[in-house]
Amino acid sequence: MRNPNGYGSVYKLSGKRRRPFAASITIGYDESTGKQKRQIIGYYTTRKEAMQVLADYNTNGIVIKSDMTLEQIYNDWSSKKYPQLSKQAVQCNQAAWLKFVSLANIPIINIRTAQLQKIIDDNSNMSISSLQKIKTLAGQLFKYALQNDIVKKNYAQFIEVSAKNKTTIEKQIFSDLQLRQIEDLALEELRTGQPLHFASILILCYTGFRISEFLQLTNPFSLVRDEQQNIIGLQGGLKTEAGKNRIVPLHPKIQPYINALAADKNPTLYSLKNKRVTANYYRTFVWQPCLKKLNINNMTPHNCRHTFASLCEKAELTPIKIEKLLGHSNYKMSKHYTHTEIKDLQNAVNKL
Repeated sequence: MRNPNGYGSVYKLSGKRRRPFAASITIGYDESTGKQKRQIIGYYTTRKEAMQVLADYNTNGIVIKSDMTLEQIYNDWSSKKYPQLSKQAVQCNQAAWLKFVSLANIPIINIRTAQLQKIIDDNSNMSISSLQKIKTLAGQLFKYALQNDIVKKNYAQFIEVSAKNKTTIEKQIFSDLQLRQIEDLALEELRTGQPLHFASILILCYTGFRISEFLQLTNPFSLVRDEQQNIIGLQGGLKTEAGKNRIVPLHPKIQPYINALAADKNPTLYSLKNKRVTANYYRTFVWQPCLKKLNINNMTPHNCRHTFASLCEKAELTPIKIEKLLGHSNYKMSKHYTHTEIKDLQNAVNKL
């Protein structure tokens, strides 16, 4: 039966092809010739499959091509998904997508587990959580392709993110000698008026803040002051109810750097060139150059948090105090601190 005018058509291409049936739609008319302008919307294995796609297009005005590349799938998926996500979640997905550049132009129906696994293996120096985000994104893209009948199987589900050789890296801490080197370099920054790069690492090691928490501390609202208006602590935190807005008293080693940062009166406590710093920028332009100078490999800003926990254990702080300072979810912190609690935590931190 003949299709209605403007409906589109399906025809078989010549030669030996894996998907010989083309579906095309009418996108307008050539005024000079009066003939239709056509656009191919996809190539298919059977005539029936091509006709179904054409029918879907005429019914819904939408077509998902079966030969869409991974990048096209990502663009289509992200245009629908990103408006529903937080800014931080979008940034995590965007960072994960950068690892798929080698597969970007390959039709997703041709991508198999081995190709996806290679991306994980090639980035084995990354943290387990970062590798897991890469796997999660791959799973989301294949799920989207499944929902639109582009693929028949989710090969991303078979990716393995192995913990082999990762646990040691994840829990690696700065040694006493390395901390002393960082202290010396931080003092040099303060003395010469340089940006407080090494000082920021020292602050992370003596507060236990996650990098995202540290970079979101504001001036003056994150500063805890005593009755004489001296800065005695930092208030901030994310992720868990126990971690939000927790107070971490200042250790004497980091007091001068916090005072210097606060004196700059930037909106965020830690700023570069009077601008807010993102976690990705910090890792690339602050953290990595500092660690290179220290000749240290395979450490992330999160290792500062492990270092802080280790310092707390060495100082024989009670588990409850450590949980309070780190904001762990297994300690249900009250909304408000009493002066006694703050003083108690201050005494605990001073033992480090």
